[in-house]
Amino acid sequence: MSNLVKKKMKNSRAARRNEKPEILGFDESGRPIKAKKPLKKGPLIALGAASVILGTVYIPAMISTPVPALSYPALATVDKEMIRTGQAYYNTYPDEDFDGDGLSNALETMYGTDPYRQDTDDDGLTDYIEIYSLNTSPIQWNNKLQSYVSSIDESNGNATGTPYKVGNVVLWADNLYSKTYGGVVKTLDGYEFSNFSGWAQFPDNGHAYLYKDGIHKELPYNPDSNAYHISGGGRVVFFTENMKKYYKLEAFGDISYLDNDTFGQILDFILPDYGNYGLFKCYPVMDCDKVGVNRQDTVLEITVPPYELEPERFSMNSTSLEDIAKVYSAINNGKTVAASLYRENYGETLIIIYGYTSGGDLLAADLQTLNPLGILSVNEKCGRILNVDGVVELKQWFTFGCAGYRTSNRSNIVFLFDDTGGYDGTPYVPASSEQPSNEEAARTDNENKPETSVTTTAPVESTNESETTVVTSYEEMTSNADTTATPEETDSTDTSDVSYTTDTPSEETTAATETEAPDSTTELVESDTTSAPFDFSAF
Repeated sequence: MSNLVKKKMKNSRAARRNEKPEILGFDESGRPIKAKKPLKKGPLIALGAASVILGTVYIPAMISTPVPALSYPALATVDKEMIRTGQAYYNTYPDEDFDGDGLSNALETMYGTDPYRQDTDDDGLTDYIEIYSLNTSPIQWNNKLQSYVSSIDESNGNATGTPYKVGNVVLWADNLYSKTYGGVVKTLDGYEFSNFSGWAQFPDNGHAYLYKDGIHKELPYNPDSNAYHISGGGRVVFFTENMKKYYKLEAFGDISYLDNDTFGQILDFILPDYGNYGLFKCYPVMDCDKVGVNRQDTVLEITVPPYELEPERFSMNSTSLEDIAKVYSAINNGKTVAASLYRENYGETLIIIYGYTSGGDLLAADLQTLNPLGILSVNEKCGRILNVDGVVELKQWFTFGCAGYRTSNRSNIVFLFDDTGGYDGTPYVPASSEQPSNEEAARTDNENKPETSVTTTAPVESTNESETTVVTSYEEMTSNADTTATPEETDSTDTSDVSYTTDTPSEETTAATETEAPDSTTELVESDTTSAPFDFSAF
């Protein structure tokens, strides 16, 4: 730059500094009224453009989240008299232990714990252990179980990332939180992961995808060990063929699919991919989401089944996977199932289970009016728990939600089976050994048995192999059908991935760093979830 140009620029800046504003007059105090400098148009235009973009693209999507219509509480008949009846029954048995956690009902009331759940705060420590052994709050989450699991690994010479098996799935946990509280359950249409981040190796043939928010997503894959990486949890399903990825662009209500990967990535980075509203959205989908997937629900006519409304239902909470297996089996046998939904200080609603979705959620109707109530969401869970004997064991259960009742607000569910199966766990006998067709489902011939060496699953009994099979466990129920899925053109939709969950711990306890992809030569350690009694003095 020449000296002449520099000199002119310097003089120009000096002139602007010395420029005196125009005086328009004087106010009542004698102070001069100066003319305001005109605003520059450039910043105003940029600000206006940014406001338009935020108002039409980002803000509407950020303040709204997709909320499928799962159930309809307004249609449910709530018997408020059962508030008094249920409380009276509970008060009649102060010395009983409804949940089997070692605390009597009277003590549960005194400590404010849930008398129908062994671990009120879902931290993997039973209420009895927290009160009498650890001296911690049974209603406030803490991570002491992680310390114990870590000590077990150290004593066995293992690291957090040492592979272990849950059922037939090999897992490499990214962090101690995932190894302690995470797990996987075999479901009707695939595998449900909860609180787990890490690599997973499946026994299935085909290609695994994460099914979330109604679309399928690619999972990081390591071909050397045939393992997929899971981040936090979710439903994993399998397809026979590797699917092509598209980018779904929604603009002013119009939908188009982009197969240009570079352009799609740019739009995916710029535009939001969530929310019910907003003029523009872009997010990746697989070709099965483009053409549609045939999701076959199993549905019966809504009829009132035989049931017994015993007062003992106020001492129960049927949230084991075996309970769900019995319901699936009953539906397959052409029988509807009655159930009680109960919440203290809210009341009781009697419902009819008349079917289930391809993802395993139940279809519910009001028993009094026969009006459909929508989905009773079922979310399978798996994790370790330190039981009343001070032993770590693997636990599998489910959380639910329907018509204002859900696990997170301390609601109970009890299935009221008729005389072909009752509270004693007697299984239903389906009319046929074939499971309902589900072309989307990802199933295997895998029996997802818990890791613990002291728990066994009863074998399948058969009086006529071509006609009758006794379903005795959830694992058996989810391992009898074809495991691969084929996309088909259909307009059907599915909300089975949406479910209610209980409160989660703080973010700092779940922070994780992804481990390196497992090597195919990594030696597998068969992790035993049972252990010697907990040495509480060390903690």
